[in-house]
Amino acid sequence: MKSLKFILVTILFSTIASFLFADGRTGSLSGWITDKETKKPIMGVGVMVEDSVRYISDVKGRYIIHNIPIGSHQITFNRLGYKTQTKINIFVKPNRSTILNVSLYPEAIKMSGITVKNKQFFIEIPDAPVSSKNLDVEEIRLQPSGTYDIQRAIQALPAVVSGSDTENEIIVRGGNYGENLFVIDNIELSNPNHFAWQGTGGGPICILSPEFIKEIDFYAGAFPSKYGDKASSVLDITTRNGNENRFEAKLDIGMAGYGGNIEGPLPGKNGSYIFSYHRSFLSLVSESFGLTAVPNYHSIFAKQVFHISPAQKLTLNQIWANDWIDILDEASTYSEGNQDIYAKSGQYAIGATLRSIFKSSYSLLTLYRNYNWWHTDVYEANKKVADHRLFYNHSYETHNTLKFDLNFPKTNIGKISFGLNLKNVETNDERFMRPDTVFLYNEAGDIDSILCVYSYGPNNKIDDKINDYKIGSHIQYKHNFGLLSLNAGLRYDCFTYTEQGGISPRLGLKYMFPADAGTSLNFGLGRHYQNPEYYQLTFDELNKYLKPKFTDQIVVGFEQLLSEDIKASVETYYKKYKDVPINYAMTTTDPNDWDTYFVNVGAGYAKGIELFLQKKVKDDFWGTLSYSYSIAKAKDPRDPGGEKEFNWDFDYRHVFTGVLGYKIEFMKYYWFEKSKKWFNYINWIPIFPSDETEISIKYRYLGGKPYTKPEYDPSLRRWRVLPEKDINNKRFPAYKRFDLHIHHRKFFDRINIVSYLEIDNLFNTKNIWDYTYREDGTKEKIYQWGRMIVVGVMVEF
Repeated sequence: MKSLKFILVTILFSTIASFLFADGRTGSLSGWITDKETKKPIMGVGVMVEDSVRYISDVKGRYIIHNIPIGSHQITFNRLGYKTQTKINIFVKPNRSTILNVSLYPEAIKMSGITVKNKQFFIEIPDAPVSSKNLDVEEIRLQPSGTYDIQRAIQALPAVVSGSDTENEIIVRGGNYGENLFVIDNIELSNPNHFAWQGTGGGPICILSPEFIKEIDFYAGAFPSKYGDKASSVLDITTRNGNENRFEAKLDIGMAGYGGNIEGPLPGKNGSYIFSYHRSFLSLVSESFGLTAVPNYHSIFAKQVFHISPAQKLTLNQIWANDWIDILDEASTYSEGNQDIYAKSGQYAIGATLRSIFKSSYSLLTLYRNYNWWHTDVYEANKKVADHRLFYNHSYETHNTLKFDLNFPKTNIGKISFGLNLKNVETNDERFMRPDTVFLYNEAGDIDSILCVYSYGPNNKIDDKINDYKIGSHIQYKHNFGLLSLNAGLRYDCFTYTEQGGISPRLGLKYMFPADAGTSLNFGLGRHYQNPEYYQLTFDELNKYLKPKFTDQIVVGFEQLLSEDIKASVETYYKKYKDVPINYAMTTTDPNDWDTYFVNVGAGYAKGIELFLQKKVKDDFWGTLSYSYSIAKAKDPRDPGGEKEFNWDFDYRHVFTGVLGYKIEFMKYYWFEKSKKWFNYINWIPIFPSDETEISIKYRYLGGKPYTKPEYDPSLRRWRVLPEKDINNKRFPAYKRFDLHIHHRKFFDRINIVSYLEIDNLFNTKNIWDYTYREDGTKEKIYQWGRMIVVGVMVEF
């Protein structure tokens, strides 16, 4: 009933808007063009709309183009001495100015013959010749099953697998939870998701909407030395600036909630601002998800940019989130009978970055604070009093960080950059668990004796703090030797709490074949350290001096530009894990061992090959095809000889993802324009034709996920993994899913309506995620999401 009310209100709102506003036919485009390496403005850049040069940037790198027909366009930036760059799906809106700021990469001029490419759809990341991808906002927004979520869109890349449908965790090349680094405008976030949990990098919904994204650089391995303290990958997000020309507002409702944002120029037009607020709206559509409890959350994103002078810019960022959910009368994990779970969590990040441009260098000075907190209580069902509490976690983690980077982009010996960061770590890990007693039962079903008692130590609780420092520094060097590009770096990290640290060398090579064929051979290697999670360090006094785990990675790749809008690549990799902290109980053959301290004896490896084919939006058609075959194995810590291996948790082996999309500009058809008056009131609804419609589909296949099959012991009334059994000796059935996404744009004179319809798991495939093992010896399948329908509407003023 609530879902029906939601749909009816949305229809009524948009129908009224259709009556109030007439159509507009043209808009404008403006922005700033800068050198990617020096950050200085570039004059003389030709700005092409489709195939026609419409403007040449001025001495400040500024451009503005009026009277552009409404709709989506290809905008190309072209200048001798720089790599041509083409932006796709840039939407020009009626009577409004679309802001498009770009940074161009320098390119050596070939004296033997000067040629300037008309279009260049793919943007390379020069500091990372392997395992890196650059994505813009439209590639995220139109991703089927992405549900307007940044991290879910990243999961379509060949190196990435997902945990489960309920979360957007980024798991890369045999890795595990919490191994991805998140950077937003030079600010590191522990986890940018609602309902984030300690030691992980995912959640059900990302806090940051794609509407605020300018571009994303994703590194799946062997990443540059400026990134540290993560073992697998990096997601570096650059958010867009607010509109510096005029005030704008948006209202939206969809999967991520309801809310809106405002943006515009600061007084004096020396900068811009964005402010956004959203709140969960899943309570209105909870029946579609089959939720037993409805999550609630708020989020705020804000950004201000101040142009202090032509050489200095100050950027302020603010992110805030607050989440809560009550799960009542749930099957118990901690005791007999059911339980009530009351979970609250939240985070905020505030930061400032000062960019200063000098004659031959530029610097970035960033100061930020990221605070995360959790407050979870579990009680016996219908007994919310202290005496009946089964578990609680009242913890927080804080990073107070100062970062400084100095870059010399054009020296006589190449590009050189230095960096230093000082991070104050403050945590308080406070937990309690009621002792879990393991009884022995006789044949009559009566308690015969007590076998053991599981607890959090002598007082059944943990209450420990950390207040120390993480120190990191790096140097990065880049130079082009003709057709060969060299990237080399060195990084040092240490943590004063554990008194542990490590030196990480990084190296990248890229050989461009002659004749400008768009062909390259790439190589990368590196060591990547990651400190233990804070809750691991405080879990037991013996954990204090745990060493950081690390990976050694080698990647070899080949890329071929098949045409200006199609690129193919193949990469093979080997990734070795050492010093992984694991629970000491995993090293013994006693199934009842529950020691709470960790040891650095975990080890393993992942190896594989990845194929990726991408077509950018040209001639209204786009898509990606990715396939990977990988093997991820770990050393069995129970084997004293260290020779026995087992399949690691995310060893899916075969992973395939195919995404295809097609854009239809109905407003260019005569029949649509003639019958528009009949469509005006309904064509914002995705099932009807609109001014612009994009339809995309996605198919994803993952081989069976490994799991360890426990055995039921009736004398204990518990399921146990017997010591003679192999770890992860079974596999779930393969994961298969087909998704559909329809995206609409309707242009009016004063407003625009963007709407989408998404049907995830269209054929309602039953994908098993896990099993629930019950005390009576039975087990029950836990399924991934079934068919799920997601709708959303955005009104732009």
